[in-house]
Amino acid sequence: MKVLVAYCSVSGTVRNCVELLARELFSADLTVADLDTQSPDPADYDVAVLGAPIRMNKFPKIFRAYLERYANTIERMPHGFFVCCMSEESFEERVPALIPGSLRRSAFAVDYFGGELSVARQKGFFTRLVTRVMRDRIASNYNTNDAESDTSLPTIAEPVIAQYAQKVQKAAENAAK
Repeated sequence: MKVLVAYCSVSGTVRNCVELLARELFSADLTVADLDTQSPDPADYDVAVLGAPIRMNKFPKIFRAYLERYANTIERMPHGFFVCCMSEESFEERVPALIPGSLRRSAFAVDYFGGELSVARQKGFFTRLVTRVMRDRIASNYNTNDAESDTSLPTIAEPVIAQYAQKVQKAAENAAK
């Protein structure tokens, strides 16, 4: 089974997740495509996995254009999505508006892979935004004595990626039948 992992990564977090996912999918005939440099036709594959970050409440333009261009093809094949962003709450709030309903409903999975805050990987406005978010989250940790209200910085959810890989493998096995 040929599996396509097409992604867009602005600051490198999605790329890191794709590398983790690819390690889990070692047995698949896997093509990893960075949409900033490639635009593979999903019709050439048996399963499509699509990943992107949510930044400023939307997917990057190149990812949105890819979804729009290949929506009909993707909808007719086993497919899944994964998203990286600041919080699971942001993921749950934004995804219904960002992934067209028919693609979302027909997906074998739409999962949140976590996120990372790295000032060094940001550019322009995002450097200031990430710095502010990090400062605010760290400060909130020191302003409370209640350990259960601890607010942590986002991290990549490696166990979720491993579980997602199993979903991809199952979708590929079902497509082969």
